Amino acid sequence: MLFGSCINIVAAACGDKRPIADYIKQSKFDFMEANLTALKQATEEEYKATRAFLDSFGLPVPVSNSMFPKEIRLTAEGVDPQKVKDYLEIAFSRAHEIGIRKAVLGSDKSRQLPDGYSQDKAYEEMIFIVREAVVPMAEKYDITVLIEPLRRPCNFINTLEDGMRVVNGVNHPKVQLLADTIHMITSGEDPKYVHTITDHIRHVHVSDWNRALPQFGYSPELSAVLRELKAAGYADTFSFEANEPKDRFELQRSLLLLKQKLA
Repeated sequence: MLFGSCINIVAAACGDKRPIADYIKQSKFDFMEANLTALKQATEEEYKATRAFLDSFGLPVPVSNSMFPKEIRLTAEGVDPQKVKDYLEIAFSRAHEIGIRKAVLGSDKSRQLPDGYSQDKAYEEMIFIVREAVVPMAEKYDITVLIEPLRRPCNFINTLEDGMRVVNGVNHPKVQLLADTIHMITSGEDPKYVHTITDHIRHVHVSDWNRALPQFGYSPELSAVLRELKAAGYADTFSFEANEPKDRFELQRSLLLLKQKLA
């Protein structure tokens, strides 16, 4: 198992998030998880500075989140496969260059449905756009895309079972699943479901109720999710995607607690 923490690496290199990066490194995490939209939207100068920062910093960045901005539609009105490809051509080329090999596809505003919109139609659209526009870029840049179920108020793909509907519909090894603990517990999912889909879960986001960074213990719901992931044999990457730490000690306590829970 490898453990990471989410951070905007462009802001760490060029802005005000460098202390957070230092906390992650000082706490002896295995990696950082980047914001892909921020990486894509960075100017050439900012991107070069980010690469230089990563080269000297010494922590890998194998995973990204926040794949699409709201302007890139994946469902309903405004879906344009070529626009998706053009966006990912830059985003994934930069991601590949800095070592990202797993990209989380959450992007709630890109897939939010109008009121009354057909869920079945939205799944058809999502499967089509992923298969036709996302998969070719994922193959080109050797990146596995992880569908992220999101809690409400996002009104589309809310559970792991929903996410598997997309994974199965696309039916490609470069499209797999992310499990996010806050979305699972907020949506009231049965954590035992992970036993049926363990082979498709390639990354886990960890936080507790209210996006808390758990330092001294877990809610019963979070404990149940982690217990079932362990029992199901999941042993890949974990990232904290939680409220920003105030200091390195918060991250150190959280990392130690998680390792103890999964040992």
